[in-house]
Amino acid sequence: MAKWTFLSNYLSCVNKFWAGLRGTTWINGDPFVNVLGVTDNLNNLPDSNNPFDPEFDCGLFTFITTPEIVDASCNEKLRMYFVCEIPMN
Repeated sequence: MAKWTFLSNYLSCVNKFWAGLRGTTWINGDPFVNVLGVTDNLNNLPDSNNPFDPEFDCGLFTFITTPEIVDASCNEKLRMYFVCEIPMN
């Protein structure tokens, strides 16, 4: 799958990136479906760094030991790496 090859190569360089996912919905309104088969840790719970953060459901792809999708604070001020999919019609 070309999409996963691109993402895994990108992850190997940066180790995490934001992916346009809010809760279980992509920013275009489509529901999240884990077609990549990576570990899905979208638990809708505040992370330990921001226990009182009301917005903790922005999708973050990480690669520490294995690729995984986690929810993280949407209020993080500095986000360095993003991946966006743009349809080519």
